[in-house]
Amino acid sequence: MWWVLTRRRGPDWPYWRGRRAFASLDAVGWPLAWIAAAIHLPGHGGVAGAAVIVWASIAAVRRLRVAVARNPRYPFTTWRWCKVLALVLFVASVVNATIGLR
Repeated sequence: MWWVLTRRRGPDWPYWRGRRAFASLDAVGWPLAWIAAAIHLPGHGGVAGAAVIVWASIAAVRRLRVAVARNPRYPFTTWRWCKVLALVLFVASVVNATIGLR
């Protein structure tokens, strides 16, 4: 028996002036960072490095299309990873504070 599970579509992100420009930078910046990392691998990463470059190029085009054409549906990747990094730094500071109290 097949089960069909669907997720509800989330609400659109609020639009503000300059959102399309920042979304375009965010959409292209992360794949470019992956490409730069793949290029700086020893021997350019061989086949895996080439695959990362191709994948990141396709992702950049797709993300840029969403950021420009369907801007209210584009979630910022930088914001997502900054929240994760802030959580990790908070946990690290709590651990550092508790170890320092001994």
